[in-house]
Formats: sequence, structure tokens, C-alpha cells
Amino acid sequence: MKQCIDLGDPQNTDELYSQRQQVDKLIKGIKNTQAAVESAKLICLDKHWIDFHQAVKYLSGQIAWIFPKSYKASTNNNNKS
Repeated sequence: MKQCIDLGDPQNTDELYSQRQQVDKLIKGIKNTQAAVESAKLICLDKHWIDFHQAVKYLSGQIAWIFPKSYKASTNNNNKS
């Protein structure tokens, strides 16, 4: 999930996003109309607004729980590689 968003150039500290900006960008980058996903995004923003790594961890778990078949299929494909 972290690789899906641009967090700035690590070589240029002036371009790096703050933890809050990273979480905002992560939340805004998830496009879905399911109520459960929207709820997870709001809870994530409320509880993990200042910690990007915890936000990613929380959302990854929630998305896997909301879409278990997709998660299982993706982990099975990764194990075959």
C-alpha cells in the first residue's frame, strides 16, 4: 500500500511530506464506494492521523477483512512467485 502513493523525494528533505500529509494522501487515494471502506478510512483518519505506518497497517487489515476473497487470492498468487 505504501508503494502506491508518492511521498516526495527522500533525497530532498524540502519535498518530503509530513506524517499527517502522508496519511491524508493515503486516505484520499483510496477510491471506493463501499460503506465499510469509507468507515475504515474515517476511523483511520481519526485514530492514526499522525502516524503513517500505523495508518497503513490499520487500513491493510481492514481492507483484507472487508474483501477476504480478494486478499486470499492475492496472497496465494504471491506465494507462487
